[in-house]
Amino acid sequence: MRIAIASLFTTHHGQTASRYRTQRTARLLTQQGHDVTVLCGKWWGGDGDSFEHDGIQYRRVVTDPRPAAFAVRLPFALRAIDPDVIHVVNSPSSGAIAAGLAGRVLQTPTIIDWWADHETDAPLAARRAAKIADTLITPSENIKTEIREYGIDADRISVIPESIDFSLVENAPVDDRFDIVYSQRLNRHANFRAFFLGLAELRSRDWRAAIIGDGPERSAAERIAADLRIDDRISFLGDLSITDRVAVLKGAHVTAQTTRREPFATHLLWGLAAGCVGIVEYQVDSAAHEIVEGRDRASLVSSPEELASEIETAGNLQHRTVDEQYTEYSHQPVLDRYLAVYEHVVDGSWDPLSATAEDPRAVRRQVSRPHRPSQRGDSVRIPVDWDRYDCRKCRIFRSRLLSALVCDSWRWLCRGKSDRFRWTQRYIFRAVVTVGPDLWAPGDNHLDVITVSLRWR
Repeated sequence: MRIAIASLFTTHHGQTASRYRTQRTARLLTQQGHDVTVLCGKWWGGDGDSFEHDGIQYRRVVTDPRPAAFAVRLPFALRAIDPDVIHVVNSPSSGAIAAGLAGRVLQTPTIIDWWADHETDAPLAARRAAKIADTLITPSENIKTEIREYGIDADRISVIPESIDFSLVENAPVDDRFDIVYSQRLNRHANFRAFFLGLAELRSRDWRAAIIGDGPERSAAERIAADLRIDDRISFLGDLSITDRVAVLKGAHVTAQTTRREPFATHLLWGLAAGCVGIVEYQVDSAAHEIVEGRDRASLVSSPEELASEIETAGNLQHRTVDEQYTEYSHQPVLDRYLAVYEHVVDGSWDPLSATAEDPRAVRRQVSRPHRPSQRGDSVRIPVDWDRYDCRKCRIFRSRLLSALVCDSWRWLCRGKSDRFRWTQRYIFRAVVTVGPDLWAPGDNHLDVITVSLRWR
């Protein structure tokens, strides 16, 4: 399967959770044997327009990572690749909208992997991006609920969580220096104060805690720990390699999560897979509770006092270094869910002229995405409004009829959305309509469908 992944920024521009998710998905798809091309801003040296790194093919769309330029040039890059599926990230919204428009014109299904709303994206642009995609993928039910507020039907959204390397968890060593671990980037959403207040309730107990992660709020975290007089029991380890982090988690007994904003609690998942007892403080904008709900070695709390109580209770549970019930989050099962979505949107297309009013799903598909020719030059059936044409003039002015057929083809491809796609008619849509000689002398002027061939230049 040819897959185009469109993302202005990559992990080579800077590490973020959403960029790492995209990079990991591209790597796993490539290892599975799929033809994957990442369309992005240039991050490599030299004059080449493409670059291969770790088995992933990167292709330059823009040199300077500017969202506006990326949105303008992305449709042309997609047309050159001619993919079976367009996979695009939700931010910047202009890039997602451009990919969706190009997908409509190229008759290629577009999937938006929606990590979270970004503060730089206008709400109106985010809404347009969500509505233009054929299918949306979110990392959690929490983000799915946010997207549904844009007016998106639930059946258009698939939840695919983050994945981890479970074999690494099984084979990593054990570092047993700590009893409790808080693993999270220390930013304004970390809410580490609630974690420290819970630990302060346990001053009379014997424990050692580790903070894994770094960030702009680290100095504030160290200051709060000192103010609570528990800094002598807390070690700030900073950013660790994934192997070292898993080793610390396997040696610990409890991992806690108090973050206010978390599309998917990946750090918590690593701790749970490493055998830790999970304690999560419920937050409205965090999806951490989704991982622990219904688990026997995890609990939800709503205050530092409850956090301290659950840490004490966790001492009654047996220590583990691996928890097999989280194998569902390993790479292959999660990748299979991506492939299932791809196959659904590719194989789910059919000729909309065969849709009937008795088949609501067919009627919806007729409006949302018409039949996509499987190859360039394939014949498709186009409805034609013959009342708009004077057939006697058509025999003389063939170019006029040809132009009218192109316009009808365009209206058919984008029916119900022509206002939204008006600009693409000028810059993207270049169709060559090929008809048989019998059209110039039609015997039946009341035909409502003709067969034409659309070839994309």
